[in-house]
Amino acid sequence: MGLSLWKLALTILLLAAVTTPCAASSGSAAAQSAKAITPSTIYHAFNQRFHEVKNSIDRLVDFGYDGVQLSPAQKSIGGHQWWGRYQPVDHCEIEGLGSKEELAELCGRCKEKGICVIADVVFNHMAVVAHRGEWQRAQKDTRFNEELQHRLDTRFPGLDRDDFHPWMDMMGDDWDNENRFEGWGAGEWSDLKATERVLLRHQRHLDILIEAGVKGFRFDAAKHIRPRTLKAYVDYIRQMCPDAYIYLEVLSPDPEQHAPFLGWADTTDFQYCFGLRNAFHENPIREPPEVPDRADNVLFIRNHDTIQNHDFAQSHGFNVRDPKLPMAWVMLLAQPKGTVLMYPEDEHLNKDGHWPVHAALHFRKEMSRRHAPAGSTVRVNETLPTSLPTNPNGPVLRNPGHHGEGLPQESEGFKQAHELERLAGATEMQSVRKIMLAAAEKCRKDAERQSSAQSPRRSSFWHRQKKEEPQEMGRLHAVLRGEEGAAICNLSKKWCNASMVEQVTSGALKGSYREIIYNFDVEFDAEGKLLSWGGSAPKEQCVGPQSSLLLMKQRKNRVVV
Repeated sequence: MGLSLWKLALTILLLAAVTTPCAASSGSAAAQSAKAITPSTIYHAFNQRFHEVKNSIDRLVDFGYDGVQLSPAQKSIGGHQWWGRYQPVDHCEIEGLGSKEELAELCGRCKEKGICVIADVVFNHMAVVAHRGEWQRAQKDTRFNEELQHRLDTRFPGLDRDDFHPWMDMMGDDWDNENRFEGWGAGEWSDLKATERVLLRHQRHLDILIEAGVKGFRFDAAKHIRPRTLKAYVDYIRQMCPDAYIYLEVLSPDPEQHAPFLGWADTTDFQYCFGLRNAFHENPIREPPEVPDRADNVLFIRNHDTIQNHDFAQSHGFNVRDPKLPMAWVMLLAQPKGTVLMYPEDEHLNKDGHWPVHAALHFRKEMSRRHAPAGSTVRVNETLPTSLPTNPNGPVLRNPGHHGEGLPQESEGFKQAHELERLAGATEMQSVRKIMLAAAEKCRKDAERQSSAQSPRRSSFWHRQKKEEPQEMGRLHAVLRGEEGAAICNLSKKWCNASMVEQVTSGALKGSYREIIYNFDVEFDAEGKLLSWGGSAPKEQCVGPQSSLLLMKQRKNRVVV
């Protein structure tokens, strides 16, 4: 009886919280969040059934995962499409990926292995009952509007039309402005109000998950839920499960969209994701952004939104066949900052017959086990040879230390195209993004026509110069984890030599190391100079074009994979 009365009190607090004007985060909430166990590496079991995830737990432990994120567990529309899981029908039932009992068995297995199970909860909306065009028609046709309202009355157990916001078309800028809270996503998401019936059913869903053993929660479409409502959900979870891990999907690179949630929940770091993608899609690759030195963000190179959502895949995503994609994951996994969310398809990326992401996961696990220091990021650019010919009428070369050394300076047209593409990558507004990308394409074509119309003398000089020196200089990016190991990434399209490896490791590596992607030994002396590379003297060709190496300190009598 005591527990029932306590839960009743929490329910009253939950209902009161969403009907009270939003206040700043309370001290008690901050204290509760301090108890949360934050995973380092989360495996996204995207659209996988509970029993399938349970059977893969041993493999996940071997790769160093300490969290596994499930797709939404509630009863949703039928079918096996991934997006169907994000169209709830009844939050009081667990159905579609397995039963409540199967979920409990999975959670029990994960608890034995020290893995946090993270549930994906969809509280912003219910399933689509009519498409955008139908709702637009209904605004002018009273009888048809009543038919659509009747669908809301009958489709969802325990709810009716009064539990939904009046239809509001949410497209374009409305995804980011004040209309994002009450608008119907894409003009068709059945957008929920925070009514008593809605909150009680959501509370019941959270209770079912917690009773099954779920220890983590991801809130889908969080930026479309009023912060005071989200805060009430978070406070309720922390009362029921003080060590719960909670993060919010805030699908935007704009810091202002994340600001209301800072201090009481982690958020998805789309700013880093988009920034890295944009840097890697430049030619040559721009210097990638630094990984944010924060503990409240969830980092990734790709997630299901940047892959499955067509607009995001086109403007913000990596193609799975992009040879730079494995290097991006290695760069992220090599450092210990934030929580990394791994998309399952990317685990198995192949580079030259090897598995860089597998190796990077092992590297991350081992560096954590050894308590390796966070270390530092070092970048080295190959210097221009002093014997290059000079010609006052020839193309101007960039000075050493700038991005893309050895390349002719870009024309204003190319610069404008790059800047427009960067800005397009930073906006969620589809109409604006399309305009920017079209303008960028026009600038690029104009610049290419202007370049091809250069004088024969200048073009001939550049062709002669290219024969004497490559267009692109070598560029190495290293994540150093003290003396324990390092990730070395080659951002250029040419091989980098032993001298550059010594420069980028900055004397931090001493002794014997094992390279764990391509499996060979490397030896440094006490001053950080290379003694051997793969069992022989250091070579001119050490790090291949747009590829990565992972060097791990070898322990006596122990071989690290």
